[in-house]
Amino acid sequence: MTDELKLSKAIGDAARATAYLQDEWLTEVENARIAALIEGWKNTAPGDVDGRERIFRQFHEVAKFRENLQKIQAAGRLAQAELDMAAKLVQNGNT
Repeated sequence: MTDELKLSKAIGDAARATAYLQDEWLTEVENARIAALIEGWKNTAPGDVDGRERIFRQFHEVAKFRENLQKIQAAGRLAQAELDMAAKLVQNGNT
C-alpha cells in the first residue's frame, strides 16, 4: 500500500471515528453502560474485591475505547496535514 493510500485510509478511519464520537444514540448507550458499571460498583459487597476489580476493568475498557477513537481522529488529522503539505509541494513544483 502506498503512503498516499495509507494516508487516505487514516483519513477515512478518522471520519468514521468522528461519526461514532458525535453520534448521540451511541453516546447515550456508552453513558448508560458507564452508569450501570458505577451502580454495579456501588452495589458490590464490601469484601467483594474481585467484583470491584472486574467492574473497574470494564469501566476502563469503555474509556479506553473512546480514547482509541480519539487517537484515530488525531492520526487522521495528521494524515490530512501530510497530504495537504504534499499537494502544496507539488503545486509549487517541489516534487
